[in-house]
Amino acid sequence: EGPRPAGGYGVASSAHSGCATIGTAENPAAVRDPLVVFHHLAPDSSRPLGATGDVMIGGVFTDGRLWPSPYRNRYVFRDHTMGWLKLLETDANDRVVSILDLATDAQGPSSFANDPTTGDLWYASLWNGQIRRISWAATASVNGAVAPPIARLAPHPNPSAGAVAFEIELARASEASLRVLDVGGREIWRGP
Repeated sequence: EGPRPAGGYGVASSAHSGCATIGTAENPAAVRDPLVVFHHLAPDSSRPLGATGDVMIGGVFTDGRLWPSPYRNRYVFRDHTMGWLKLLETDANDRVVSILDLATDAQGPSSFANDPTTGDLWYASLWNGQIRRISWAATASVNGAVAPPIARLAPHPNPSAGAVAFEIELARASEASLRVLDVGGREIWRGP
């Protein structure tokens, strides 16, 4: 578990290719450490440092056609127990460049899929039995002209079934407005 053997896993018996077969003709691939390791309790033992996790499982790459650049073509992974989704960016040599929070209250996220038409991210929320969508639909304009790209839009909590707060960061100072649409595309809030 993580970058080194843990507990009884090394002697566990598996249906095929158990730990004892690593480096043999049956299982010749070399062992590679994981890129990201979140220790269960000690954030200083995680890689990168500073976070903890319980059950990290991978998902899909964001499609990103409509998403801002920090969120495009990133690997989505989740922690089922802690209920968060994060995005992983790596360089050409598979080194971690960045990890971004995508959702902090995803309610037992599982089973990811990209919408082939919109690029939206869909996932199953096991704790409440919902299928949820994460999409990017932010636009900005100043005096009728397209404004600088939105550098960051952070809803809290995300996803939400009730009250939500938004923090918007633009590439440069300008006025902005925000529209919130429900999953059917109906406007449910506009401001300011």
